[in-house]
Amino acid sequence: IYNIFDRRRQFYGITTMRHFGGYRQQMGHIYRTSYNFPVQSSASDIHSRATILIDRDEWLRDNEAWLVASIHDSVMIEVAAEKAAEVAVYVQKLMQDSAYEVTAAIGRPWVVPVDVEWGPAWETVTHHLTQKAKVHTGTKDKCDDCERSAA
Repeated sequence: IYNIFDRRRQFYGITTMRHFGGYRQQMGHIYRTSYNFPVQSSASDIHSRATILIDRDEWLRDNEAWLVASIHDSVMIEVAAEKAAEVAVYVQKLMQDSAYEVTAAIGRPWVVPVDVEWGPAWETVTHHLTQKAKVHTGTKDKCDDCERSAA
């Protein structure tokens, strides 16, 4: 199986697997894995490229914005509060452009949506799944700017 960047995933032992127990279960796993591989690995490759570009970006360094972590399909950047909005918009554009450039280079341009959230701490951002690009204050249990409390 190949992804859009021609990265390959091979499955070994399929022909000999039927002689052992759990053949149907193993084949079900292989079918699910092979079905999901092209999309998931392509998205992972795009995210990895964007993460590298963020880490090497001079503008972010000049503004003292540091890549702290890459979590699944997200990045965590540490920056001063007064620069958060500007850095968020810049990183959003950088990630969108990165995805478009890398997919256009192989003749399959994708416009990948990038959502941005920021706040004073990771936990105050992650409990607001529906509110994007808004500065959050308060704690994980109760946000001062929001009407609802986290369950």
